[in-house]
Amino acid sequence: MDSPEILKNIIRRERKARKMAEQWLEKKSLELYLANEQLKGMNESLEEKILARTKEIEASKEALLVEKDKAEAATRAKSEFLSNMSHEIRTPLNAIMGLTDLILQDSRDDVAVEYSSSIKYSAENLLHIINEILDFSKIEAGKITFEEIDFDLGKVCKGLEDTFRHKAEEKSLVFVIEQDRRIPQIVNGDPVKLNQILINLIGNAFKFTDEGFVRVSLKWEKQEGKHFDLLVRVEDSGIGIPKAKQGDIFQTFTQANNSTTRLYGGTGLGLAITRKLVELQRGKIWLESEEGVGTSFSFRIPMREGIPIETKEIANNKRKEASLKDLKVLVVEDIAVNRFLMKQILKRKQIRGDFAVNGREAIEILSEQTYDLVLMDLHMPEIDGWKATEIIRSQDSPVLNHEVPIIALTADAFEETKSKVLKAGMDGFLPKPVDIHQLYDTLIDLFAD
Repeated sequence: MDSPEILKNIIRRERKARKMAEQWLEKKSLELYLANEQLKGMNESLEEKILARTKEIEASKEALLVEKDKAEAATRAKSEFLSNMSHEIRTPLNAIMGLTDLILQDSRDDVAVEYSSSIKYSAENLLHIINEILDFSKIEAGKITFEEIDFDLGKVCKGLEDTFRHKAEEKSLVFVIEQDRRIPQIVNGDPVKLNQILINLIGNAFKFTDEGFVRVSLKWEKQEGKHFDLLVRVEDSGIGIPKAKQGDIFQTFTQANNSTTRLYGGTGLGLAITRKLVELQRGKIWLESEEGVGTSFSFRIPMREGIPIETKEIANNKRKEASLKDLKVLVVEDIAVNRFLMKQILKRKQIRGDFAVNGREAIEILSEQTYDLVLMDLHMPEIDGWKATEIIRSQDSPVLNHEVPIIALTADAFEETKSKVLKAGMDGFLPKPVDIHQLYDTLIDLFAD
């Protein structure tokens, strides 16, 4: 084949190859274009989805904020309702329990004493139910706090013995409290919460035991430095708890069976509150029980050795000898029967008591004469205790003594109220129903030399 023909063949092959390359490039370009368009569409779709999801999240966030506001408003409303409920129920209870105490102190009539004891027992049961509801509400809201103070554990045990002695005699039960000698006399913790736990468990033991015994033992366990574990066991020979119910017994509103409430009463909150009080102190509680044989509740909480107070007995003797005679006290109280009760309580210690029916009248009296102390109710018509205290403390008011000690005496027993009382310029807080001995102790703390 001559050269021109060869050259033509080469040119034809090259043209064919170029055409095939162009077709391949065109195909790949089309594929790339389609892939790019697909990616572009996916990107736009993704952006739309992200935008839609962002809007959903923002809407959800707004809805959550609305729900949070509603929940907080509901909590405030519940707290206000419980506070009002507590006040309204405690106010008549204050008169019932206070006057019953005076009858028991004064009466020499056995029948009157028996009737009065029954009235007091019923009133204390009602107060216990109110306190359980309030405690449960505070635990739910996360508002419960714990003290870390030195206290005499032996005195707590003695108080429990005094509290349940009458019940033990009434039911002919053997009641003993045994304390490990290794436990320090002065320990550091929260005596009020410990006492509440023990009262709940011992009260339950008495409630469900008709014969035999209720035994409480306090033991010392594994000390590290000043820290140790307090192991407490409350045991009874009562009706016991069925095994099927033992797993739920610490739940709220739970009783061993449906007839328990009818037979023995109670809110079903006591053990739930007890468990929370133990666990919030980094402790543990458990039970062992056999139906028809008895039950034992045990709990362990960490504690610390307290500092022994060598002058304790001297201080106690001083308190016993302290006289409140001739103190001049203004009681600000709008309920007539509570004024009558306070008059009788103060008269027993030869304390002079004057009375005002509301804050306005108290301001008028304090503008004309001075007093050693003001016992101030908080909820009153015209001018309440809060506003009256504000006026008394104001240097611009006509009150003669702006620094007069003021003790809030109120049926509103919330812990928040106690804090508000101190912030408002008052010097102390005593809840109603009035504990006569606690009132006298408060006065001794203020005025004993």
